[in-house]
Amino acid sequence: MNGESIKCSVVIPVYNCERFLSEAINSAASQTLKDIEIIVVNDCSSDHSFEIASMASQKDSRIHVLNTQSNQGVSHARNLGVQTAQGEYIAFLDADDIWLQNKLETQLELLESACGSLCYSGAFFFQGDGSDKEIKVPKTVDEKRLRWRNVIIASSVLVEKRKMMPFPEDKKNLHEDYVVWLKILSKYGSAVGVNKPLLRYRITGGSKSGNKLKSSLMIWNTYRYMRWRFYQYFFYFIAYAVHGVKRYILK
Repeated sequence: MNGESIKCSVVIPVYNCERFLSEAINSAASQTLKDIEIIVVNDCSSDHSFEIASMASQKDSRIHVLNTQSNQGVSHARNLGVQTAQGEYIAFLDADDIWLQNKLETQLELLESACGSLCYSGAFFFQGDGSDKEIKVPKTVDEKRLRWRNVIIASSVLVEKRKMMPFPEDKKNLHEDYVVWLKILSKYGSAVGVNKPLLRYRITGGSKSGNKLKSSLMIWNTYRYMRWRFYQYFFYFIAYAVHGVKRYILK
């Protein structure tokens, strides 16, 4: 498959995710949108993640595996995937999340008709006990509204590569993807959303969303990084805390 025939490049950053990786890769490979490539970036995992990804690539020529020389974090892995991508569009999928089969096709149709800066979607948040909570999203969001609440889940994003390239993720002590969405919306205008779950987002104890204190500190650092006035990011943080309770606690 050459660059001209690839509509979308799926970037999957991986670090020690052998338990869930096959399911994530399979959910990307089984998309109804077929003209895709899947770039698995193994960030120097110490488990069997590399072997799992390699076996998948032997079965499907659309799957490519990249290795980092040392563990450098999810931002570096995503950046490497974006730089390598040959598709017109970029989609991100965390190695423990799962897409519904029509995820990419649904978003691509909306994005090309609505001309948003990027496209995001709703999700099912789930834990190991099998319980799901549906997360709804607004049909559109601009940069000012996004400051108050990050409604964009990284594994739900579909965006043109040309819009991603100027804004690589470059920090480890904050929500790197949130910063990128804010910058893209600031430059290219409002994003569009599919207000129905197109993925299943796994809540684990070690994830940012699963560790409330860690996530809170990172969101505070994110607001400071954006160089807004103190009173602004103070109020943004309060809004984050209020919405976070509703968003991350499964009932």
